[in-house]
Amino acid sequence: MADCSAGDCSCECPRGGCGCIASSEDPSDCSCHCYHSRFAIVKGRKILFKTFKPRIKVTSQTKFNICTHDLPIRELAQILDKYLPNEIVVPANIATNRVTISLKNKTLRQIINGSSLALKS
Repeated sequence: MADCSAGDCSCECPRGGCGCIASSEDPSDCSCHCYHSRFAIVKGRKILFKTFKPRIKVTSQTKFNICTHDLPIRELAQILDKYLPNEIVVPANIATNRVTISLKNKTLRQIINGSSLALKS
């Protein structure tokens, strides 16, 4: 069982990993995702992950709290892609890695660099 929390959101995932992300400025603006699930969990409600749209307007100074536990790196890339569409790159040499991170008050660039992902140039 994997459990994650960020801001006012948390989840327990019975199989695979999990990931939660929240705005540092508004902890109620958060979401979680369980690996092997098609849903994002937002304020206790399930929303189809592919239709989920975060309310946060991302700037270079927007800060986030993020927690992942045993989450495949490609799943983390999908979560971050919701905030920076079509900008996240998963290097081939880490495509099968799993990531466990807990970062607070970091920009998306810092989160991306800290997880070994990359931004398109």
